[in-house]
Amino acid sequence: TSTVIECFRSGLKKSAFEFATTLLQPEYRKQLDDKYKKKIETIVRKKDLSQVEDEQEGCPYCGTDLPLSALKCYNCQKRLPMCIGSGYFCNKTDLTKCTNCSFPARRSRFVKYLEDNPQCMMCQADISVSRLATCSPDEAAAFFEAYEERIDTSAAPVDAEDDDDDAEMI
Repeated sequence: TSTVIECFRSGLKKSAFEFATTLLQPEYRKQLDDKYKKKIETIVRKKDLSQVEDEQEGCPYCGTDLPLSALKCYNCQKRLPMCIGSGYFCNKTDLTKCTNCSFPARRSRFVKYLEDNPQCMMCQADISVSRLATCSPDEAAAFFEAYEERIDTSAAPVDAEDDDDDAEMI
């Protein structure tokens, strides 16, 4: 139910319609809260399939156009660092870091976020916009290379013995 309402509010009307149609199936209809039933029925009746298209930008590793909300490139299969100011993936031309926790961000989006809330979303430290610097192309390239290495080494290998222990616990 909340998925339908949030999709509709955020302009994802096609997605809201698809989820609402599912909820109005006989097997789910009984579970609908009366408070939302009329709204969900209206979404299905009016059938507005317009949807805000997600902006696209090139992957910082291979250049393939991706929705800004993607956190993994479907072409090169690399994970993309998330901007703390927008939730979009970071790019090489607008990269900055929190001056306290060094979490990456798109400078333009982080500045907009800090206008409303002067604290870093990750570490809660007060951040001065004047201290945020855009990374140089060399710094950005080094950051993305180091990020990919950290991601590759952080995945712990799975041992066959560990799987047996888990099976016994179940």
